[in-house]
Amino acid sequence: MAARQRARDSDAAPAGRGRIGLSRDCCSIHGNLPVVKRIWTPSWTLFSGGLCFLFLAGFCWLIEVKNYRRWAFPLVVIGMNSMAAYLMAHLFEKFIIDSFRINLGPRIFQVFGQAWSPPCAASRCWRCIGCCCSGCIGAS
Repeated sequence: MAARQRARDSDAAPAGRGRIGLSRDCCSIHGNLPVVKRIWTPSWTLFSGGLCFLFLAGFCWLIEVKNYRRWAFPLVVIGMNSMAAYLMAHLFEKFIIDSFRINLGPRIFQVFGQAWSPPCAASRCWRCIGCCCSGCIGAS
């Protein structure tokens, strides 16, 4: 089956699931099944499943049909080394962040203010993990 046909066929299911999730939210037997992740209702399950399938169809269309592959390299790196990335994220996160603070100063992550310090630290940590994982791909 051609990539174009697969992308076209994969668009129907997620749109249907998303619509079913929203319709269950609006027209349920009990009158109220909110789309709230915290309480994990059937509506949320169908809605989020539909969104995930839509993203999958969009990525398949971009990568396979339109042949835009260069931007997806970081996803390939993490996908090929997912267990290593998971372990590094949980075992070495504090070490990586502390190394940045020791070597570059205690306020290195406060470039955009105190509120943005945790996201800046996390993005630098994941960048280091990504570099380690891409080094693993180059070594193989």
